Amino acid sequence: MFKSTKIILFIFIILILIFSPTNIYSKDNLQYTIMRIDNSLQGKARRFTYHLVIYPGTTKKDMEQISLRILEFAKKENPFNALAVGFNDYSVLLGHGFRFGRVEFAPNGKWSDAATVKTGDYSSLKMVNYLREPDWDNALTKKEAIIYAKHNKLLDSLLKKAYTHEDIEKAEKEAAKSITKKYKITQEELNNIYLKYRK
Repeated sequence: MFKSTKIILFIFIILILIFSPTNIYSKDNLQYTIMRIDNSLQGKARRFTYHLVIYPGTTKKDMEQISLRILEFAKKENPFNALAVGFNDYSVLLGHGFRFGRVEFAPNGKWSDAATVKTGDYSSLKMVNYLREPDWDNALTKKEAIIYAKHNKLLDSLLKKAYTHEDIEKAEKEAAKSITKKYKITQEELNNIYLKYRK
């Protein structure tokens, strides 16, 4: 009796796992990770930027839906004047732009209008979409993402000291030489990483 009850319970659990709406194969299963939340205060205006990492297979439409989920989450957790949700595929790329673009929610769809409304007043909020469809067939590898981030960071630091066209060219060559040597890649391979980043 006890043994048959255990068998029935086991079958019931298996059926729940198969047909559950949260099953990993569910079409509305949006997978993402919030890596960082930046709070940009300008006067009384609160502007938040959510930095997200998404996973292979995520589409532009998925990112739109994720952005709307973040919007509702932020309204409850971090009342704002304007909100941006940006997307990357590796955490190492944080701080180097948004590889797959971003969605902005702002009064009248203008980031600059954030100071014209009270924090938590979403009556004039409009969504502006700057997303692009990920090309997962040409996705960066983790190593390529690291190389891109390291090169970008080094180049940025060198360019801060560049004031002339010659200085800029010198900084670009120095950054490329340092990174290609460190990671044992060619200049062409470094260029291809940048091309892949933009796909």
